[in-house]
Amino acid sequence: MKAKFLSIIALAAFGIVAAAACNKPETETDIAAEVAGTYTGTTSASFKYSPDPMVTEGETFSITAAGDKLVDVSYESATWGSFSFSGVAVSGSDPYTLKGEGKTLMGMGETKNEYAATLDGTVGKTAGTAEFLITVPAVMGGLTIEFTLAE
Repeated sequence: MKAKFLSIIALAAFGIVAAAACNKPETETDIAAEVAGTYTGTTSASFKYSPDPMVTEGETFSITAAGDKLVDVSYESATWGSFSFSGVAVSGSDPYTLKGEGKTLMGMGETKNEYAATLDGTVGKTAGTAEFLITVPAVMGGLTIEFTLAE
């Protein structure tokens, strides 16, 4: 009788442990690390004073993880200058959404000025996609740079 009672208790304990293992929360994905990387593609820049967008191939965006759901984004362009965005928020799930503010250094020759810029984007790791939109309101009547990942 005692052996039967101990067997029942052992089975109940096993059931509780098994149920707890099944209800264990999934590990959370580090979404900043998921979007980190280098993305090379084409930009199309439009502004008030040009009827046609300026297209540049071989442009590169670099994204590094900077904390919990935060990344730093940099973009160096021979045409448009240097862009840096610190503490860009990453949200959602694949595809991930990026949103932040930063600055750019632009100018002709040796003279460079700093301007405020915003960044919006999506990175789809599964689909292999990356799209970024940079806006610089104070340059050329409003500069918009759209990036699309090269195939």
